[in-house]
Amino acid sequence: MIRSPSGARRALSLTLALAAVACDDPSPAGPSAVVRSATASGAFQGVVLPRSTNVATGLAATGRVTIDGGVISLPAAGLRVTFPPGAVAEPVDVTVSTASAKRVAYEFEPHGLIFARPVLVEQVLTGTSAANDAALRRALVATYLATGFVDQTDGAIVADEVLPLRFDTKGRVASFEVTHFSGYQLASGRKK
Repeated sequence: MIRSPSGARRALSLTLALAAVACDDPSPAGPSAVVRSATASGAFQGVVLPRSTNVATGLAATGRVTIDGGVISLPAAGLRVTFPPGAVAEPVDVTVSTASAKRVAYEFEPHGLIFARPVLVEQVLTGTSAANDAALRRALVATYLATGFVDQTDGAIVADEVLPLRFDTKGRVASFEVTHFSGYQLASGRKK
């Protein structure tokens, strides 16, 4: 579902339909507590974050983003994407879908769409192996694969881009910003 962000501050809050993903704290998350930097150079080799609760592969939501912005979410997967005002110059239909039943991996379409302002991607960690593992959360980064995600048995990837990742103060929601659309995953350099 796309909503124009009446009150841009509210649209950026981390409401994320927390009840839909069984989070026990329905209040919006506070300011980011942790920010992780991107890898300095070279390809990142890692493992895509496993889900402890599977979701349907190809679970999708499509909506229209306007010059006023919008929000699209997949509550069953714990994903919310917020488009700020001015991210697009004209209305565009966007789709987000799960790329794996067992891992935190998504396809964002249309591929190649570039945004004038960064788009916020938020992932609830409930239902993933990072939910109760602080060490794993510290190892997580957001990744982009130019060729798209292929669901390997071991979850291994070689990412083309690594993006800074933030967490809410309770470590329940991870977020990162994107400036273009394709596929994104949460991954770490360790197996779990």
